Amino acid sequence: METNDLAKKIEKYYLEHIDELETRYQFHFFTRLYLYTKDLHFKEILLDLKQNYLEYFSITLDKSHEFSKENKRTPFFNYYSKLLKINKCLFHILFMETVFNENYRDFLPKKYDLSEIDITSEKLLLDHKGISVMSTHAMNFLYLYNKFFKQNSDFSIIKKVSTIIEQEYELTEKEDINNLLYLSTHCIINETLFYYKNIESAKLSEAKNLIINTEHLIKDHLDNIKIDGLFEFLICCKFVGHKSKLEKYIFDRAVSQYSSQKGFIKNPHKKTEIGKSEHRNVLFILLFKEFVSA
Repeated sequence: METNDLAKKIEKYYLEHIDELETRYQFHFFTRLYLYTKDLHFKEILLDLKQNYLEYFSITLDKSHEFSKENKRTPFFNYYSKLLKINKCLFHILFMETVFNENYRDFLPKKYDLSEIDITSEKLLLDHKGISVMSTHAMNFLYLYNKFFKQNSDFSIIKKVSTIIEQEYELTEKEDINNLLYLSTHCIINETLFYYKNIESAKLSEAKNLIINTEHLIKDHLDNIKIDGLFEFLICCKFVGHKSKLEKYIFDRAVSQYSSQKGFIKNPHKKTEIGKSEHRNVLFILLFKEFVSA
């Protein structure tokens, strides 16, 4: 089956079974489709979903994350103890603005002291180890906080991320290569404000170099990398205008992990559910959509 046809088949399956997904997965699915394509049909669905999303956000906002002692991230999340909860607020602000055109920037300072968050941001920018281990979460925090509360239009840590992954990244365990990839992809995705806009032209060369360097680093570890991260990598290749030599491997693996019985790309190592599989499947769908910038 052609990968383009497979993406259409998976999208059709998800749309037909969307009511089986929890609110958080439905919201993730349709926000990515809308922000990437700007298709107003998906915007209308999100408007219908808005109240359920707001209720879900309110219920889960103050819930804590628990990590095992064996998890490399645990000491860093303990040190940056409010980061994950702050990120929830930042994502709420982001999607209320980019999806619903509503300004919720006063939400964060009602819950947290911005001067303390400033200190956290400054510390984290200097903490290469913390950035590398917290990966996605570090990128989301640094970029979104700057976007909405520091508003420095020149802010970019592409060079810093490039330095970290080239010189300071430890690849001793399976999770390390996945964290490295997610660090790189979420640097690029944040430059697009989560699929909302093009990368600024002044940053495009650095962004492309980061993706090319990432490709060199991951090519010998592909079997240890989650397919979600590989799909994100290919999306980032599209953003920076890079044709990856890994594309065939990734698409072949997507086809091999597709379950005709389930109707979507599954995780071969875990019991597969439609909701928990939504992330990798919507990313695969996006690979065959035309990106429309704001």
